[in-house]
Parts: sequence; C-alpha cells; structure tokens
Amino acid sequence: MSLYTPEQVSSYLHRLGLDHHDVCDVSLATLTLLMRRHLSVVPWENLDIHYSQSHRLSVNPGDVHHNVVERKRGGYCMQNNTGFCTLLRSLGFNVYTGGARVSLMVQGKQREDGFTGLTHSVIFVLFGADIIYVVDVGFGRNGLTQPILLVDDGPRALQVGLDVAGSAAARARVPVDAANYNSNASYDVGGWQVNT
Repeated sequence: MSLYTPEQVSSYLHRLGLDHHDVCDVSLATLTLLMRRHLSVVPWENLDIHYSQSHRLSVNPGDVHHNVVERKRGGYCMQNNTGFCTLLRSLGFNVYTGGARVSLMVQGKQREDGFTGLTHSVIFVLFGADIIYVVDVGFGRNGLTQPILLVDDGPRALQVGLDVAGSAAARARVPVDAANYNSNASYDVGGWQVNT
C-alpha cells in the first residue's frame, strides 16, 4: 500500500487549500471536508490520453501526485481516486479501492442490465469494523458530493444513504441475496454499481 511522504501530503493539502490543522483527525467531518475540497479544486479530465505524445495515463500514486499537485491538473476516475485514496491513507484513514460499473441512465442510454462494464473506481473508507463509506472524487459533474454510508440492514437489503449530521436523509434500499452477501459482492449505488 502506497503512502505519500510528509512533504507530498503537505503539498497535496496545499493544492486543496488546506493544511494539517484542517485535517487533524480521522473523522467523517475531515473526510467530507477533504472530499469537497478535492471535488472543487481537482477536475475530472482526460486531456493527456488525447493530447500527450504517449497517449498513456499512469495511476502510480507518485505520478498522480505530480500531475495533480505539481502540474495543477486533474485526471479520470482511477487517477483522481488513486491520488485521493493515497492521501487519505497517508493521513491515517483506513481505505481501499474497489471497482464500479456506471449506470447507463447517467449517459441517457438504456440496456438490459443497465450498467457499463467494470470500468470505474471508487474508494471505501472504514470507520471501525463495520462502518463503511463510499467516496468518489473521479466521476465529474454527475458524481457524489459527500461520502455515502453503506449500512447492512439485515439479510434482505443493503441500505445506502447519505448520513447528514446523523440523519437518515436520502436513503435507498438495495435488495441483496443474503446467501451470497459477502465482502466481494456487487451493489447498485446511485449512478453506479460498486464491488466491495
């Protein structure tokens, strides 16, 4: 698991308009602040794939740091989420990445299964043993604006919702097969389907 050096963390936070005093604890409030700052400062973009000489993009955390912080650029989902996940891990958050499939409804299309292939990445942030939030800073204008809480609501459903100051606002129930519920399952969440 990659970590940024203390200097890289400081420069990444500076790019977001923050410093270590703003992110002094590992909490939902700090996670939300970091996510919102990242979304407002680091754009979703894929210019390098079209206009660079190599037409290649790197998801190496060091390369992402160089692109986002030093070049003041953005990236596509895997770049933005790799950089953000590495920043979170370097700040002490318990994180891992997972795959996601984008809903075709976001693109105004319909297909029988309703989702693209497994082509998107998201971040899972764990608080304790069983509190998991989904974070995505790599989806552009149709993406999340704050962490989404995943709640196991018994054998018949996985409850997904926004936890706003402890309320259960904007919750949706997602049916799951209890016999197949495990940490490598796939669930529909808003505009995409995630694999935990």
